[in-house]
Amino acid sequence: MKKLLSIFILMLFTVSSFCQIPLSVNKVDEFDGTINKVTRTSYFVFKGETFGTLSLSMGRVDSTYFLTLSVSNDLGCLSQYDGKCMIRFSDGAILNFAQATETDCSDSPSARYYLVAREEMNLENVFSIMKENREKIESISIDKIRVYGGKYYGDYIPNPKFKGDFDAKNVLILHIKSLQ
Repeated sequence: MKKLLSIFILMLFTVSSFCQIPLSVNKVDEFDGTINKVTRTSYFVFKGETFGTLSLSMGRVDSTYFLTLSVSNDLGCLSQYDGKCMIRFSDGAILNFAQATETDCSDSPSARYYLVAREEMNLENVFSIMKENREKIESISIDKIRVYGGKYYGDYIPNPKFKGDFDAKNVLILHIKSLQ
């Protein structure tokens, strides 16, 4: 019985390790070798604590990774000057990410975020900080994502009603592994 249980656990681990998010962009520049990858957007994986949903994808240009978030509720503008998102992981750690894209004031705004906080962007070791943050995302599930708009912020939790090939808490792990 123990042997059968061990085989089942090994098979489950093997199958889950192959689950990846498909890429919408997967290019290598023929002139300079720049790697450009973007995962397909995952919809309805996170829901607002009060209302709304959050969709996400991730991208990579060489060794720089970024997170793209779209919200379905009005938080005000997602501002390129002070926009940020925060991720709380299941181990209690919290990371802040600075908005990298232009201000979006639409009804369902989206923004791309660097994997570093705004105050870390000009540090000499910004790329090592980005790598540490990427490794954190790769290894620990998410409890909550907070997105700051010009008027409000929205807290989004893994959607317990999400029906997919993976647990909603692990969506970023799968996105970032798909970019490797």
